[in-house]
Amino acid sequence: MQQFHQPAFDNFQMITNAQEIIDASRIEEVIGRFVKLDQHHKGLCPFHDEKTPSFSVSPVRGIYKCFGCGKGGNAVSFLMDNQKMSYPEALIWLASLNNIKVKAEKRTPEEEEILNKDMAVRQSISAVLHEAELFFIENRQYAIDYILARFGNNGTPDTWGIGYAPDSWTSLREHMIKKQFSTDILDISGLFVVKKEENKVFDYFRNRVMFPVYDDKNNLVGFGGRAMSEDEPAKYINSPENLLFHKSRVLFGFHAARQAVQKEGVLHLVEGYTDVIRLHSSGILNVSAAMGTALTDEQVLIIGRYARKVNMIYDGDDAGRKAARKNGQKLLREGIHVTISMLPDGQDPDSFFK
Repeated sequence: MQQFHQPAFDNFQMITNAQEIIDASRIEEVIGRFVKLDQHHKGLCPFHDEKTPSFSVSPVRGIYKCFGCGKGGNAVSFLMDNQKMSYPEALIWLASLNNIKVKAEKRTPEEEEILNKDMAVRQSISAVLHEAELFFIENRQYAIDYILARFGNNGTPDTWGIGYAPDSWTSLREHMIKKQFSTDILDISGLFVVKKEENKVFDYFRNRVMFPVYDDKNNLVGFGGRAMSEDEPAKYINSPENLLFHKSRVLFGFHAARQAVQKEGVLHLVEGYTDVIRLHSSGILNVSAAMGTALTDEQVLIIGRYARKVNMIYDGDDAGRKAARKNGQKLLREGIHVTISMLPDGQDPDSFFK
């Protein structure tokens, strides 16, 4: 491990440019210093003994994942888990690697205590979500015909972590209990419906193809689920609002699009999960989708940080064109240049590019 000079740092100091440091770090280069990766960024997992590589690094998503032991995270969490660094030490190490000056400010002991409690809960929920992602992937074979027909057999399901929530009321809950997760954390994770007055708890996602949802900082915050049954009243549902997941603050796929958007200054905005995935798999990387029909102020703020121009590619129907005009006007008011790509009647970006 290459040694870097680390400035003095105490428990009550907060690194204020943490996201800048994380954004500048290429995860494949960071992990490549400690794990031998092949040309597909796969290698033997450093967290458990194995002979067949199940450890995968995704430069586009900025994350790593072991499909053997379930370990996953970003460059910071890798350094913390693999090199036993503290969170500040990992950030300082990455800052030194990328020649970035660390910026920090003091916190009071009271602020530190509150932050530590909040961070502990968030980390616990995050661990539950990562385990759920692995569980859904392990059950992918029960919806494999649909997944392969929709996304092909070219690695796209693995790249996007597409899985399946079984047609069961309690299979995920039982899995999490076996993994010894706290029921208090499970109850606030957004993965279960809790009816205390009836003393009932059941899985929120059932019989759905699952899409993990990451925020613009590469944190897994929730899921979207596509119904496999035509009888379901809601074709798509998202995780309910909770400590980590706020639909109004997330753009699906933006974590994978951010670098391309920064480079080109342009974001292609579409409507759905499959639209995003289709364009990415077609080589168009600066694509994202709002988690709903209307853009929120928070989503516009995220877009404005990275893009000078937004090209809207919405569905080729009256509803899609109306939504494109409405959202386009909202972006224009924030000084973002807007164009609209009109698709033929009845087409959406997924079907058009396919």
